Amino acid sequence: MTDPVNKPAHYNSGKIECIDAIFESMSNEEFCGYLKGNVLKYVWRYRYKGKPVEDLKKARWYLDRLIDSYETTEIKSGIKSGIKSGLKSRIKSWIKSMNYLLLKKHISASL
Repeated sequence: MTDPVNKPAHYNSGKIECIDAIFESMSNEEFCGYLKGNVLKYVWRYRYKGKPVEDLKKARWYLDRLIDSYETTEIKSGIKSGIKSGLKSRIKSWIKSMNYLLLKKHISASL
């Protein structure tokens, strides 16, 4: 059985997963922008494609990967343990905003 959120078959047909190839082809900043863009894309359209829960899970997958990029050494330039507090607070603020938007859209969609 395929998992359309975590391991979509159409992204795993070769020897390397698509997301890993994208990661290797970009700078750290570009890759984080790519992840953020995908979060926004799935949140933006989740009510219009007929699979809202799946699209919201995809948004969460990209958001989790973005968070992991800042919590681990996955980012190629090696964001060290000394991430500036301003950056951390901006990420936390952005996550709160995304959670608010998700909740607001979910409530308005159910009315």
